[in-house]
Amino acid sequence: MKISKKRLANKVRKLEVQNYDMRQKIKKMDKALTYLDELTTELNHALSDPEYDAKCEAQEADIDASLDRHRERLGLNKPQLKQLDQSIFDGLDAKWRFAAVDKSGKCWVYAEKPESNRAYWFVKSPVGKPIEGKYDTTDWQNSLIEREDIAAELLEVDLGLPTVCETCGASKESDRG
Repeated sequence: MKISKKRLANKVRKLEVQNYDMRQKIKKMDKALTYLDELTTELNHALSDPEYDAKCEAQEADIDASLDRHRERLGLNKPQLKQLDQSIFDGLDAKWRFAAVDKSGKCWVYAEKPESNRAYWFVKSPVGKPIEGKYDTTDWQNSLIEREDIAAELLEVDLGLPTVCETCGASKESDRG
C-alpha cells in the first residue's frame, strides 16, 4: 500500500495540529496545577497542623545544632562573656573585698581597693588574685565592685516583729542589742 505525498503531507499537518493542540492543553493544565499548588500552599499556611509544626521545629533545631557545630569547628563562636557581679566572691576567703575586670577581660580580686591605669587594675601590695574566665570589657574602667557584707545587712534588716507580746502585753527585749 502506497501513500501519496499529498496524502502523507496532509496527515503530517494533521498530526502537527494535534501536537500543537496537545501542547496548548498541557500549558493550560500546567497553569491549573500551578494555581492549585498556590491554593494548597495558602491553605496549609492558613490552617494549623501541629504534626507539621513539630516536624518543622525539629528540623529547625537540627539545623541550628548543625550550624553551631560548624561555627565551633571553624572557630567562629564568640565566647559568652561573663558580667562581673557579687557572685564573684562566692567561695572566696573574706579577705577578698574588691573585684575588677581589666582591659583584656581578665577578672581579679583584691584585698585592698585597687587603682587603674590605661589597661589594668593594681594594688601596691599584696598582689590580687586572678579569677578564671573571660569577662565583659565594655566598661572595664568602671568595673570595680566592693564585696557586700551580707551578714551586716541582715543584722540591719527590720523584720517588723512585734516588740510587745500580743497575748500578755509584756515587753520583748531585742537580741540585736
